[in-house]
Amino acid sequence: MFEYGAAAIVATGVVAVVSHVATRKYYAVKARASLLADLFQSAVRALEDDVLTGEELAKIADLVKKLVG
Repeated sequence: MFEYGAAAIVATGVVAVVSHVATRKYYAVKARASLLADLFQSAVRALEDDVLTGEELAKIADLVKKLVG
């Protein structure tokens, strides 16, 4: 049978792996949310004056490519 010490070591290892995976997923989601926020801010700024310049369109296109890719 397992001793309590061995069970604690196994449980600690499992918790460490789960924590690592959750942290990586959190930062990936956070990065995508930041890109989406930047995209919305750029779109709002571009449409405020009802004129869409080439520079604004290029920035929006770049953000969409980063978000999709």
